[in-house]
Amino acid sequence: MTKRKVIVLKKQCSTEIVPKAPYNFDKTVYDPSHFPTPIEIWKPGKFWKTMRFKDRILGIKFMDVGTISKPKIKLTVFSASELKKEFIRDLIKDINFRYGFNEDLSDFHRQYKSDSLLRPVFKRMRGAHSRSFESLYEIIMISIVLQNAIVRRTVQMMNNLLNKYGQKIKFNGKEMYLVWKPNKLAKVDEKELRNLKVGYRAKMFTKISEQFAKGDVNEYRLREMSLEQVERELLKLYGVGPASLDSLLGILRIHQPIRTISPWEQKIYSRLLFNKVIVSPDKILRELKRRYGKWSVFAGYILFEDLFWRHDKKSIPWLEKEIRL
Repeated sequence: MTKRKVIVLKKQCSTEIVPKAPYNFDKTVYDPSHFPTPIEIWKPGKFWKTMRFKDRILGIKFMDVGTISKPKIKLTVFSASELKKEFIRDLIKDINFRYGFNEDLSDFHRQYKSDSLLRPVFKRMRGAHSRSFESLYEIIMISIVLQNAIVRRTVQMMNNLLNKYGQKIKFNGKEMYLVWKPNKLAKVDEKELRNLKVGYRAKMFTKISEQFAKGDVNEYRLREMSLEQVERELLKLYGVGPASLDSLLGILRIHQPIRTISPWEQKIYSRLLFNKVIVSPDKILRELKRRYGKWSVFAGYILFEDLFWRHDKKSIPWLEKEIRL
């Protein structure tokens, strides 16, 4: 087998970003519930990520140089060649959106500061925002490998795909992968994908990749659309239905009431909301909407993130059993 070329990104430029306070760096950039993939690396106060922007391959490094009350982040961008000022300006604007640097969550915190569930979470997760650094296409690809699979199986599938179709890059002493472009997977035969042990997901990979490659859905245009328009566009994607919309809308920072509960989420919410092993999805939905209204998706996100951060520090037996690491 021919050894694949590693792209080395030697050029670098740095700038500082000042997020809207309060901003919790670690509890925003790192997701302890996310299965491990070689497309990002986190250490307390530091975060490395691969990225493709305007068809340029980039390595991104964030370093926390502030506090939650006075946040400041040093951003270093690594590339194969010099980047123009206009490119950097547009890149920072995109990164600001993806990490919620300018997002105002004061209304959410003001409304629910006395909520029995969120009050202790706010103390532990003060300044945490949702993250959506992967592109819409990449998030959907990751969502596909997460379907009906334990963590070990998911990691195996994603690594197989990255080894076959991803691009290995090296920057700042880190060697990582960049997710493939849609047009690369759109041309792949389903049988070839099945040989990577992705099973029924092969068809979803190729169909959705074809749609993105043709420009049927454009993430940047979606950001400018109304909720109704966004939903209409997302539902055009192969395999995307009402059950997928909540998470995809969250990526686009559209806050609205939760509408569906997956079987895996059902088990977690049953414990968090009712302290029971299992409660019906309808009852969970009613309770989330009653408590949090239009913020119910984001409230669920923060509750889940807090749970996994706690589990990361000290194992929670019932959660360990559910995630089946």
